[in-house]
Amino acid sequence: MMKPTIRIHVDARIDRRLEAMANALTEKALVGIMTKRLEPMADAMRNRVDVRSGELRDSIHVGRELSPAQAATHVPIAKVEVHAGAGPLVQAVQEEFGNFRQAPDPFVAPAFEEHGEPAARNIAADGLELIERAAKRG
Repeated sequence: MMKPTIRIHVDARIDRRLEAMANALTEKALVGIMTKRLEPMADAMRNRVDVRSGELRDSIHVGRELSPAQAATHVPIAKVEVHAGAGPLVQAVQEEFGNFRQAPDPFVAPAFEEHGEPAARNIAADGLELIERAAKRG
């Protein structure tokens, strides 16, 4: 059985706009947007974490790279991902969740609760803005 096909013919102007829109959200552009919009969450983590030596606070960053241990357990959910959080330090888990000697003092969860939704909204808005600008230039 033959599958039905649909052809849509557009004029050159619309074709250029569609092409520009498709090319607007490059990996580099998406990483830039996500990094910018996740930085307030990382700042909130840095401001909230209990500072002893400063090693944990200084390990908090926004970026694409994960440590080998983090990468081993990471399940990607998107083609382009940017992460915000602490580096691969034992004290990060101990601080966030506690242990038999230490009560939890979360710094990641509160930052996510405060900044997660606005970050997602702003990433989407910035992406749409890029698409709209590309369509106008198209």
